[in-house]
Amino acid sequence: MFRDAIGALSLILLGVLVLAVVIFGGWKLHWWFRGQEAQLGGQTNRGSYGFQQAHMDQTTSLISDISRIDAQIAAADPAQKPMLAAQRAAEVAETCRLARDIQNPPADILSWHTLNCSAP
Repeated sequence: MFRDAIGALSLILLGVLVLAVVIFGGWKLHWWFRGQEAQLGGQTNRGSYGFQQAHMDQTTSLISDISRIDAQIAAADPAQKPMLAAQRAAEVAETCRLARDIQNPPADILSWHTLNCSAP
């Protein structure tokens, strides 16, 4: 009788252990699927027309700003040139970051990116 009780208890413990593994595995699998869904959603958003158009508009605006800063640097007092150069460098970095996200960029953005951005 004592052996039957231990056998039954072992089966119950084994069942609880299997159930715990299934629950934990399902929980981990759920979060893995959520991560995959979020990643796919992000890729879809980056390829959307609105996202691409916003990046092209912002990139074009920043390129104009950089051209304006270049003109300011050429005419600036030597004491102001380092500040303007730092502002230009920051805007170039942001423009390069935005331009990299544009799929099939127009020729003006592509040529600017080729001339001013070191990494593809």
